[in-house]
Amino acid sequence: MKKAALGIKQFISRLRHRGAFIFLIEDVPMRWHIVSFIVAVVVFGIAYWLLTPCGHGIGQNLESLPDITFLKSIYFSVITVSSLGYGDMHPVGYSKALACIEVLMGLAMIGIMIAKVTSRRLTYHVERLFSSDAQKRLDEIAAKFDTYRDDIAKIMSELVNTYQITPGEISIDEDRRSLIARFRKVISNFQLKCVELRDYLSKEITQGNYFQIAPVGAVERVGNASDETFFILGQLITKLPVQAQVWEEIIDRDRRQRILEAINSQKQVCELVGQHTTDQRILDVFQCLKETCAQLQASYFTVPEVPEELQPDHILQDKDEPQELSEADNEHTDSP
Repeated sequence: MKKAALGIKQFISRLRHRGAFIFLIEDVPMRWHIVSFIVAVVVFGIAYWLLTPCGHGIGQNLESLPDITFLKSIYFSVITVSSLGYGDMHPVGYSKALACIEVLMGLAMIGIMIAKVTSRRLTYHVERLFSSDAQKRLDEIAAKFDTYRDDIAKIMSELVNTYQITPGEISIDEDRRSLIARFRKVISNFQLKCVELRDYLSKEITQGNYFQIAPVGAVERVGNASDETFFILGQLITKLPVQAQVWEEIIDRDRRQRILEAINSQKQVCELVGQHTTDQRILDVFQCLKETCAQLQASYFTVPEVPEELQPDHILQDKDEPQELSEADNEHTDSP
């Protein structure tokens, strides 16, 4: 009883939310429309058959038919509900009101069935367009992830070579400035693209069955591309020197926050995928992405902190702006 009551409540809620006409077109299967049409024809046919002997059923030449049969009443019901109106028979008495009701009902039911057939065809083309748009959008995001992955891999190689120095010999030269600036820009763009993917999937999933329409290959590709980018980023972090000053020089506080936001956004993407698809290939890809993000986050927070005065912003500022020498320094400089 509780399940039946819950089902009726959900039915009324959907009917109220979508509207009766849209509900009948989109939610009610075609077979039920056909069954309802046949039942209506039969019910009205029986009514005409029973009312004719009383003088309120089917007539001919302004008089009731004396030899009414069930088949004749069904025939009259069909030509009435379809609005054909051959004129060989006509309603008499109370059946005039029944015929009017049947005509209006028939027009509505036929209109709904035609609209449903048209809607199906239109839905097919809309799904084709949506699938193509989803393919294009996912491919664009995956291509960007591939670009960021390659950029991070290249920067990783250059960083490892640049920091092959003994502890305490860290200097800020122009090459290193450029390398750090490139890395920070790539991380910022990667974080924005991760958030874009999360927002895109969140919006599309709420509109309908996204994973039933979007190409599986495109969804897999974007998951793999994101996973590979996070994997390369994790490799870069593990290969950097262990000095805290080196960490803060390359990955400042803003970059730390952006990496964390990228990780969290991709975790949310994995949750969305897990909740709204049953495709095992897609689930496997995003499970790998979730594990990679978890591993990166675990290693990410082991990065040592440095005092405020040793952070890279201060180092870069000190190197960028010429320092004024005191009188004592001038005297020391002038002295042999």
